Amino acid sequence: MRNLFRNLIFVILGAAIILAYPFSSMAYEVWTNLGLYGGQIYDIAIDPLNPAKMFVGAYMGDGLYLTKDGGKTWRAVETENEPEGEGTFKNHAVNAVKIAPSNHKVVWAAHNQWVEKSADGGKTWIHISNSTMQRDCEGCGGEGDNFRFCKSISIDSTDPQVVYVGTGGPHSSYPSGAIYKTEDGGETWGKMNQGNDFDHTVTDIDIDPQDSSIIWAVTSSHGFGGWESTLYRSGDGGETWNDIHTLAGGRVTVAVKPNDSNTVFTGGGWGLEKHYFDGTEWQRIWPVIPEDYPNFGCRMSWDIAFDPQNPEVLYVPWRNPYFGDYLPRISISTNGGIDWETSDVDYEFQCLKVHPTNSEVLMGGELNLGMYKSKDHGQTWTEKNNGINAVIVYDVEIDPNDSAHMVAGTMSGLYERNPGEAWSRVLSYSTRSVRFHPTDSLTFYAGLYIGYVAKTTDGGLTWDYSYLGSSVPINDITIDPTHTNTIYIAAEKGVDPGKIWKSVDGGDSYSEILVGENLSGEAYDFNVVTIDPSDSQHIFAGGGDFYAPGVLGDLWESTDGGVTWDRNPLSLKGVIVNDMLVDPANPDIMYAGCGYSGGTRDPVYKSTDGGVTWTASHEGIPGYKNHLRGVWGSSGTDVFAVGISGIIVRYNGSTWDTMDSATTQELYDVWGSSGTDVFAVGTDGIIVRYNGSTWATMESNTTETLRGVWGSSGTGVFAVGNAGTIVHYDGSIWATMESNTTETLWGVWGSSGTDVFVMGGDGTILHYDGSSWTAMSSGTTEGLFDVWGSSGTDVFAVGNDGATVHYDGGSWTAMSSGTTEGLTGVWGSSGTDVFAVGNDGAAIHYDGSSWTAMDSGATVILADVWGSSGTDVFAVGDLGATVHYDGIAWTVMSVEGSLDSEVTDLEFHNENSDIIYAATWKAGVYMSPNQGVKWLNLGTSETYPSGTRVSLQPGSCFRLP
Repeated sequence: MRNLFRNLIFVILGAAIILAYPFSSMAYEVWTNLGLYGGQIYDIAIDPLNPAKMFVGAYMGDGLYLTKDGGKTWRAVETENEPEGEGTFKNHAVNAVKIAPSNHKVVWAAHNQWVEKSADGGKTWIHISNSTMQRDCEGCGGEGDNFRFCKSISIDSTDPQVVYVGTGGPHSSYPSGAIYKTEDGGETWGKMNQGNDFDHTVTDIDIDPQDSSIIWAVTSSHGFGGWESTLYRSGDGGETWNDIHTLAGGRVTVAVKPNDSNTVFTGGGWGLEKHYFDGTEWQRIWPVIPEDYPNFGCRMSWDIAFDPQNPEVLYVPWRNPYFGDYLPRISISTNGGIDWETSDVDYEFQCLKVHPTNSEVLMGGELNLGMYKSKDHGQTWTEKNNGINAVIVYDVEIDPNDSAHMVAGTMSGLYERNPGEAWSRVLSYSTRSVRFHPTDSLTFYAGLYIGYVAKTTDGGLTWDYSYLGSSVPINDITIDPTHTNTIYIAAEKGVDPGKIWKSVDGGDSYSEILVGENLSGEAYDFNVVTIDPSDSQHIFAGGGDFYAPGVLGDLWESTDGGVTWDRNPLSLKGVIVNDMLVDPANPDIMYAGCGYSGGTRDPVYKSTDGGVTWTASHEGIPGYKNHLRGVWGSSGTDVFAVGISGIIVRYNGSTWDTMDSATTQELYDVWGSSGTDVFAVGTDGIIVRYNGSTWATMESNTTETLRGVWGSSGTGVFAVGNAGTIVHYDGSIWATMESNTTETLWGVWGSSGTDVFVMGGDGTILHYDGSSWTAMSSGTTEGLFDVWGSSGTDVFAVGNDGATVHYDGGSWTAMSSGTTEGLTGVWGSSGTDVFAVGNDGAAIHYDGSSWTAMDSGATVILADVWGSSGTDVFAVGDLGATVHYDGIAWTVMSVEGSLDSEVTDLEFHNENSDIIYAATWKAGVYMSPNQGVKWLNLGTSETYPSGTRVSLQPGSCFRLP
């Protein structure tokens, strides 16, 4: 199989399934975990009062794990998953987990762009949204300062309410990291360093246990623009910081000596460093651990662990990847870091923790292999992985001659499972693809992450390696079943585009036969190569960049064994091809699994004429659930909503149906003069217009992002956006207007074409009188996101932190909204019946005298609101959320979809090719009994992330019985 993208959902689908018709009554089997445990462990937290209880944070899988028996068994930590896809650890990187030193029931965890807090020892969790911590906090910079990866946490040793979180840069970048602080357990936050960024990602934070006003932090550029790291110190609780030392390398850990505030250790690419205060200034000692170049030297130290019972004892795990024997080691000092004893170990630990009451016991989190425990000060180690499903599995292959014999390519290496035996690692290199020889069970191939194809002919005892000339992952291996010395390889791009390679000598040598460049000249990865079962000269190769930023690919076709190639017509649909199948019973029937990490509309295509024509064929696999940003309707049975990736959906009184929007740009707002004259605006100046039958793009005369649209008629339309942009449509052309501001403008509304109001950043309000725009005093500095009025003398605007202001024809005055949630949309049926919506499902109502909270039924951001009357109101938001108010209560309306339904893997049933299996990115595993006409979820969750009862998680290894 072509299984590059089963790194998040790895399944083995080889057993017979009994089908019962009709389709809706088909039964599915229960999945059995095959026990391939381990993975990358990022952090360990041991309960100081109950050391048998521990948390570990992992890369992907279930993310956060808990043991109550000292590591003998682990289970996934569950959350409410609210908001969907955010308030969960599953499929996330849990970069840090900490237990408050003064209250062992308080636990914090950093994962992806968010943090979670538990006040009951991990039983329940409170989600801290990035908007609360990063966008809207004191000193925060709004939307442009948002969506940072949360990398580190430190909790005050005496006050569990005081917590620091270190992050990367805005919008998932690495430069310009930040530190955020809460003093009330996460209710409110402030951006430290007086609201300024640090140079790079803040990889670790440590609070001086003797003086909690002293905070230390280290940063790392992670190689972006070169390697650089800075050690910072704050003496005033994070308000201001001093640069203590900068070096050309990365740092990942910092630790204050528990009994000496003047001694600090850091670790990273240069190994262990010691920093001490000499009474005048800070000094640096390096190397700290003695070395003997070029044979021996401490580099790449991942962690620093002090013994809680003896601050003079500290451990440092490290490995030198630059010179010497490259073996992992642990160094221990028993006199505060002056003298060191170093031992070779079998594992490269990213994190270490010393048992709080038994100094002989250490817990170690390995770079790829999971959790280990030592009972002799780190000299010997025992695996403790039972239940940690975090091995990132890229590919799996079942021996065609023995279904109980299988191999799995993982981030941690190549694993083999023989009948009746446990998994064993037969190759330590990260393996992206695997393939058995069709007739020889002792011969199999492994496509490595570093550009090599490995081959064994003795069941993994010895290996031969072929280098393909570039250190890029090998995504697929296919062997000609009739000429088994003929092998095809699909490789990712590196400096050069992705390539297809061919060997005719059993893998001894390879030649390049195809280069991956799309019709726009963009290079992309090759993901799959498929041989037609009826004609070994008929070859298909599919590609495209699955991981963000996505690059469209192609499906290529050759009829002469790869000598010449043509683009298959599927390429014209703008696809990223992750997998491709040709029906062995009827080679005219073909399937392509498509999509990319970030969304796709058609995850499966099918051809019944040998690839000449293709149609979408995925009924039962949920479509992509896009964020919705704007809503407007001509009536309660004719409502339009727009959003990310150009999505436009229309409500007809009973269902929401997707429309062809004529764009893939993000759309932020929608307005119409009637149901047959509708405008939508979005990124890069995109404007699309609906004429009652189709949407078409318009020339806007701007490339700035447009965020709001409103008109007095179809020939008097205003659109506003970034950098103070205002454009006006007169029925013929869009023309720019002078706004006299550079603030981002978010919302626009008017009582007529000569009485128009615009809202924007920092409390900006502009008014148009038919001839020019003038600034108005809003009475607030909060960003204002939307505006609506019942008349030109009764206008409401809403924004950050629950800001609500009202215009009475003379001046704007602040109103008490009763909420601190950011408000993003406002609409009313009259001046005494006004609705506003915003972050975390916030909804409030104004009755002419005061605003009161409403239960919207949603927990995600509600971005906009509109109604046909006060008893027929619609609000839309993140994850396709749509809610409706009928005058009594809000109810959630159903919009089908998933965040991640891209099909990453396809396979036929091994006895009946009418039955097909499809693995999706994170939306479950599906089976079709009727050649892809309809699909059934095989006991996995239909929405991301996977369910909690019968589920597949990243790194999990399951099988149908």
